[in-house]
Amino acid sequence: MNNRFTQLFIGALLMLGGVSTALANTCTYYPGSADAQYTLPLPTANISVGADIPVGTVLYRMQAGNTTALRPWWHCTTDGGKSFNVLQYLTLSNTPALVPNWTGRFAGKLYQTSVAGIGIAFVNADGYNAGQDSGALSTSPFLKYTIPIPENIDWQSFYANTMYIHFVKTGPVSGGVINGANLPTVTLTANSDAPTTGMPLTPLIYNFSGSMNVIATSCTTPDVTVNLGKHETNTFNAIGAASPWVGFNIALQNCPPMYGSYPESTSPPTGFNDQTTAPGTVVQNSITLGFTPAYGIENAAQGIFKINPATGNATGVGIQLARGSSNNNPPLVNLAQLISQSFASTSNQNFTLPFQARYIQTASKVTPGPADGRATFTINYY
Repeated sequence: MNNRFTQLFIGALLMLGGVSTALANTCTYYPGSADAQYTLPLPTANISVGADIPVGTVLYRMQAGNTTALRPWWHCTTDGGKSFNVLQYLTLSNTPALVPNWTGRFAGKLYQTSVAGIGIAFVNADGYNAGQDSGALSTSPFLKYTIPIPENIDWQSFYANTMYIHFVKTGPVSGGVINGANLPTVTLTANSDAPTTGMPLTPLIYNFSGSMNVIATSCTTPDVTVNLGKHETNTFNAIGAASPWVGFNIALQNCPPMYGSYPESTSPPTGFNDQTTAPGTVVQNSITLGFTPAYGIENAAQGIFKINPATGNATGVGIQLARGSSNNNPPLVNLAQLISQSFASTSNQNFTLPFQARYIQTASKVTPGPADGRATFTINYY
């Protein structure tokens, strides 16, 4: 009797084993495909960062990932069992420290780089939360895709990935070099939500190569003195009467190369796993310039500011500013607005911004005396 029970029990084990084998889920690579590890190039050699770009600004945004030709192909089957899901995740490793006390964009997922004042964030560019800040990657797995595997079908697909890499201003930028080899590693893993032969696996691993030189931009701007000359009071015989224009330049000296930056989302630089790159669209460096008169503004839209009102000084005139070097109806400076100017260069250079000034009658009566004015010009670099 004991022998009969043993025989029946063994038969049950064999039957159960046969059922398990018949319903096994399987995922495998196609011949010629396998786990792949790629090194992606940084496509841009130089960027220039103005000192007055606001903290939180994306200085550089590149797209990276797989080309169509270089992606592993795979297929899955339920072998008669129920459907299941293949889950794909992105994870960062070899990460530097997070930017400390950062509460801005990509908070908790913005990592330090080798250049002070610049952090880096990786953002998923296809699949869930594609291109959104909520798709930023970290050392915790981020769910990129859920792929349903239907019953009784040999489901075919490929592993691919595209991501955006954001370099963000986090503080004063010192300048320096960002080396691709020091950037985090990005890993794509795949698993299933049911027992599956061939899972889990690591289809794609990305590292980076090349380097990007970061230049902090600012220039030397010496003081400017403009001699408007001596004029008889009878020169000013009506409001709006003016002396001749006198040209002067505001100099930007010893400026570093101004390569610009690449913050645009529509045409970013790209670097892919076949080593191809594309330059993207550059945004030129620029400055803004504003005038702050020492004794007040007479008429902002007309570019007229007041002269020194001290006792014994001239009255009834102001100083008017215009842009350019032509004295034939030059465009007037609006003292309520900033002046913008873009620059591009690949070497150290000096630049000049041409202006003109003159006396202009502002009251019905003009009295003689010194007619000195003073204005502070402030230049911001972007």
